Amino acid sequence: AQVKFNILFYSGGRLLGAEQTAVDKFLSGETRTVDLRLASFGLGAAEVKVVPEVDIFDANIYLNAFK
Repeated sequence: AQVKFNILFYSGGRLLGAEQTAVDKFLSGETRTVDLRLASFGLGAAEVKVVPEVDIFDANIYLNAFK
């Protein structure tokens, strides 16, 4: 299952831009390095927020631990 992440770029509390990426087979509590190549990177953002977009009620997003 894929988990989508919204990447928000801010400067002085103002939203400068947003991008979206997805990560396959992402486990709860997992830490992973993700290589991103984003068009919004050159905006001069002072702050970046990464917000997961997960529907916890969708049974299809969960990996079967017994497979």
